[in-house]
Amino acid sequence: MKGSSTGVILWDPETRLLVSHEYERNLAGTVSRPNRAPFELWLTEAMRIRQR
Repeated sequence: MKGSSTGVILWDPETRLLVSHEYERNLAGTVSRPNRAPFELWLTEAMRIRQR
């Protein structure tokens, strides 16, 4: 898979925990596996994770 992925990760240095993680990515490529026909795959995703 090739494409772009951009985002931000925010860590709390005192607790050493993830506070927020946001990213967007657009990927495309060809998937091939043994004994199966290859197929094209596209992935567009926006993800937001926040610790409470």
